[in-house]
Amino acid sequence: MEFVLLLFLGVFSGLLAGLLGLGGGLIIVPALNLYFQYFFPDFASPMHMALASSLAIIVVTAFSSLMAHHKMGNVNWWAVRRILLWLMAGSFLSGYLASYIDSSILQMLFVVFLFSVATKMLYLKDPKSDQKITIPAYTLPMTTGIGGVSGLVGIGGGTMLVPFFSWRGLPMIQAVGTSAAMNIFVASAGAIGYIFGSYELTTLPYSVGYIYLPALVLVGASSIVFAQFGARWANRMPKAQLKKVFALFLFGLALLMAWEVFG
Repeated sequence: MEFVLLLFLGVFSGLLAGLLGLGGGLIIVPALNLYFQYFFPDFASPMHMALASSLAIIVVTAFSSLMAHHKMGNVNWWAVRRILLWLMAGSFLSGYLASYIDSSILQMLFVVFLFSVATKMLYLKDPKSDQKITIPAYTLPMTTGIGGVSGLVGIGGGTMLVPFFSWRGLPMIQAVGTSAAMNIFVASAGAIGYIFGSYELTTLPYSVGYIYLPALVLVGASSIVFAQFGARWANRMPKAQLKKVFALFLFGLALLMAWEVFG
């Protein structure tokens, strides 16, 4: 039964990865946190395991989403090269340090993060069609912060990268596609950070550090196919509608996580 749940989680997270430029972590993290609490009630660090496993799964999910967006010309590779190293540095460091933070604190940080990003997306204006795409040097440390938050809350970075790229002049569909490309690198760095940070800690069977291998294989495998469908839907949706779906989805998840933490 537990393996069937992991397969369904992969289907849903894969669709979101392609549709909204996410790695799927916004669904995977709270779902896996509940999964570990239910099936391993004596395990002391379910949130850490959920975060690290999410990042590892995102590497697989985001690759499938990237291939679909690249074929449709939605990825701005100049923007990827511009901020890549800054993002990966932040993600690795936060993944390594997260092992020293209490699980309940990580959950509360996740809730605050979701609310702030959803609010920003509702008020973010679309760039003008003739606006020049720029990522000046003073914004690069900001992307390190994005990478840091991504590693800390177990996501690929799409929730912050989509608004960032839109702010810097990318059309919404390109912001989604370029974010999908960045998710692979950000999640890889964060997952490696979690492995190093949890190397000597007690974790679950069939895991590498805080990365739970059954979740990586089953969620990752089922998400590969459905990320392709999500990317095709994103290409057909109006920009304004895509942004509203993105923001409302984040609000819903924030309320769910807030209920779990404070309820």
